[in-house]
Amino acid sequence: TSASRCKPCFAGAPCDPAFDPSRSSSFAAVPCGSPECPMDCTGSNCPFTVPFGNTTVANCTLVRDTLALSPSATFAGFTFGCVEFGAAAKTFDAAIGLIDLSRSSHLLASRVISSPPAANGTTTAAFSYCLPSSTSSRDFLSYAPLSSNPNHPNSYFVADVVGISVAGTQLPVPPTVFTAASTMLEVATEFTFLAPAAYAALRDEFRKAMAQYAAAPPFQVLDTCRYNFTGLDRFAVPAVALEFGGGMKLGLAVDQTMYFTEPFSVGCLAFAAAPLPAFPVSVIGTLAQRSTEVVHDVRGGRVGFIPGSC
Repeated sequence: TSASRCKPCFAGAPCDPAFDPSRSSSFAAVPCGSPECPMDCTGSNCPFTVPFGNTTVANCTLVRDTLALSPSATFAGFTFGCVEFGAAAKTFDAAIGLIDLSRSSHLLASRVISSPPAANGTTTAAFSYCLPSSTSSRDFLSYAPLSSNPNHPNSYFVADVVGISVAGTQLPVPPTVFTAASTMLEVATEFTFLAPAAYAALRDEFRKAMAQYAAAPPFQVLDTCRYNFTGLDRFAVPAVALEFGGGMKLGLAVDQTMYFTEPFSVGCLAFAAAPLPAFPVSVIGTLAQRSTEVVHDVRGGRVGFIPGSC
């Protein structure tokens, strides 16, 4: 379920930007016992937690309102979580909330593609999102098959990664290592997490290609932070490309491959091993998607990427 900061905020918590329910005539709380309320509760307000893995990201009250994406695309009774109290309001940092792009029928993606035809008879069969970057380059749209987790058909949209190359060299990792777990396209996770065997192969090849640069200590979950570029006029980073089912490849630029703790000083490979069993899927994070428009052609069963489009 998507979530947004809502006013009034708890004393001391950041309040701007935040959604103000008092300015909406269609805003309403979702009561306990409603089909949308997943909690066993009583009362006029349905409490809800936004989970990520084994962690609670935010505590919310489930509400509904009319969502307007454009003058011609409005969705009455859109359900989301209102984060309106306590330290959880700080969870999103500078963002106002989280967008849930999973397949559940009441969520944004399903509401968009199941909306009735417009006045001119056209229907919506796809949606896309862009994660901004400073790049201004553009490229063509290419597609990979879109699938779902067979154990959780209403969970996130997934696309099968089947291989990775570094500096044009294909890593010696069988496709089954990647496809044994679903690969989610995530908008709430910054770094990319791979199956441990796949990450180990990527890490070793990347370290080999970057051996000429001075080492630096690890940073958070990133253990390949070995590169101190301070004082260098230029540096080279091997090109990393993700290969999807159907033969489509997504090449990653330097700012999609590496995370810099300070602007172009200390750099880390922005990939990590998925912590099993708590994290039983692979995740393509927002850094790898930076500057790329991601197009979900849901009815066509495919996901497309337009590098340099954002």
